[in-house]
Amino acid sequence: MSEPYVPPASTEPFQGYEIVPTTSPLPSRQESGGEVSRTSEEDPDDLSPEPEAFSENVYGCASAAIVRDLHFVAKHGGNNHVRIARVLFNFLLLCLCVFLQVFLLAKIKEFVTAKSVHDIRTAYDLYEVAMYDADNLVVTENGFHRGLDMTAFDPDNFDKSSKKEQSVVCRIPLTQPEFFFIILFIWSLTVIGEVKAMWTWWICLVFKTKTKGFFLEGMHDCFEGKFTEKYRQKGDDKRLVVHSLTYGVKGALIVFVGLPRFLITGYLLWLGCRWLTATANLTDLIMNAVALEFVLLLKELIYVTLAPKITMADRERTLMLPEFDTISVSMGQMLTSLVWSLLAAGWTFCYMYRFQKVLPMYEWDVREICAGWIKARYSLTAPLRGSAQLGDSGRRR
Repeated sequence: MSEPYVPPASTEPFQGYEIVPTTSPLPSRQESGGEVSRTSEEDPDDLSPEPEAFSENVYGCASAAIVRDLHFVAKHGGNNHVRIARVLFNFLLLCLCVFLQVFLLAKIKEFVTAKSVHDIRTAYDLYEVAMYDADNLVVTENGFHRGLDMTAFDPDNFDKSSKKEQSVVCRIPLTQPEFFFIILFIWSLTVIGEVKAMWTWWICLVFKTKTKGFFLEGMHDCFEGKFTEKYRQKGDDKRLVVHSLTYGVKGALIVFVGLPRFLITGYLLWLGCRWLTATANLTDLIMNAVALEFVLLLKELIYVTLAPKITMADRERTLMLPEFDTISVSMGQMLTSLVWSLLAAGWTFCYMYRFQKVLPMYEWDVREICAGWIKARYSLTAPLRGSAQLGDSGRRR
């Protein structure tokens, strides 16, 4: 057999055409006028990320305005009273937001959560006393009774309880763990979204920026860097990216923006889970979860209502360094997004079965007993057995 023909490799022009290597990189979208450029030759979906925007709320607005105004003061002199006044105004907006959030959290715990916790503990205490023999009861650290041994549990005693006691104990959220888990998971996911925004703020503004100078002496060139230069090359001199901060400015942002937001969010997560666990009405769980989000939305409300237009514009034109150096099709970056959902699910599970102190030593001994009660009141096909079972009020309407 004859050898197969293999054409010789050549880089000479062939028939008047120039041979172009096929491994040459494609032009980036930035070179062609786009906003995001490709950086990988292996996967065309890999992107070079753009700088991160500050959040559209009081915390993001205060961060951007303080950095921008202190830069202006450091660069053009400290006698610009308007810039200094604007820094103070944004600081006052920030203090107002923090004060309102802390005040509401304190009053929700004092007037709302405390009563709900007391009522549900009392109802479950009466249930445990009625269902267990006296010799098989212990007292918790809060002074309420718990049964020790299910062999001493008498289901027939449930019918001897009053209608009011049955109504409260059968609507404890923990009697419906699947439904309650989903509600807690959604609430936790809502708070995790806030945590994710804070994470971006810490990474892009605190950790990735260079630190130089003490306070104002290093702020005159805090926007100088490759990303700001790219915008200048496009003819956009107003859009600035924070590349460096001084020790004093970083410390002030951490103390007055980062830490208060972190502490308020963490406390709200715990308080919200506590209130939802103490909600002795299954139909009120959704409404309470929505009411809790109101505290989170205060920062957006104050920003939209009270922030001046120029301050809003400055927030849009002031950017942080990108969180990732490259946005690529990789398992690592896909798993990063998955971690947030796993974090919400893990917190929900641990709170329900380990951390919750609304009903300490909860025995999970209500659901089966209340199955008939729940069906009689929440099922459309349940048989009617008197007007007392047509509603939670016990009266026919």
